[in-house]
Amino acid sequence: MNLKKQKLDKHGWRLVLREYISRALILFLLLLASGKFDWRQAWLLFWLMIALNIIFHLVVVLPAPDLYNERGRVLPNAESWDRRLLAAYALSGYLSVVAAGLDKRFGWTSIPSVWFIPGAILVGLSFALTAWSMRVNRFFSSVVRIQNDRGQVVCDQGPYRVIRHPGYLGGLLFYLGVPLMLGVAAGLIFVAVIMGLFIYRIRREEQALAEELAGYKEYKERVRYRLLPGIW
Repeated sequence: MNLKKQKLDKHGWRLVLREYISRALILFLLLLASGKFDWRQAWLLFWLMIALNIIFHLVVVLPAPDLYNERGRVLPNAESWDRRLLAAYALSGYLSVVAAGLDKRFGWTSIPSVWFIPGAILVGLSFALTAWSMRVNRFFSSVVRIQNDRGQVVCDQGPYRVIRHPGYLGGLLFYLGVPLMLGVAAGLIFVAVIMGLFIYRIRREEQALAEELAGYKEYKERVRYRLLPGIW
């Protein structure tokens, strides 16, 4: 199927709007849980995420709107186990935000302010790696499915030359960077949970890709590492 350039449809616009709402929800949960509506680091995190979102949409979405139209659709052939896993991932992400807010309120932990800049860099790298992955892989779906309707082929360009799942690494960088920016460590607890969910999903996703997507077995032989270069 020829993936000609399209315009954002209602599904694509819904996804764009949902992403901005998600950033606002993160800020709301942080302020509510902490009880500190003047929490400077939380506001800086929010505006950084908004700025990165705008850049992301200009760089990724406008040049290839068909990708967001695909990601924004409710897909009937998505695996039921994957829907449950995505729900668990979203819940873990928001719980990590609530934990960070409660940590700020009760003073359980403290991360020196010198780590704010490294945290912001990690958040920026998270967006950059995800954007790069989406730019080179027009089959970067939000659910595990073989996109025969879109003529899916194996992507081995950009970061996919080094690891097979750079999008997941981008997600991990985000959840590592946020607690450093906020100056509280409670949110780091959920990094292990999210990492576990990623590992399980990667294994299931790779099983489906190897069985149903032509050339994926050969790609696995060329690119050894799934998520962390030199480790796994």
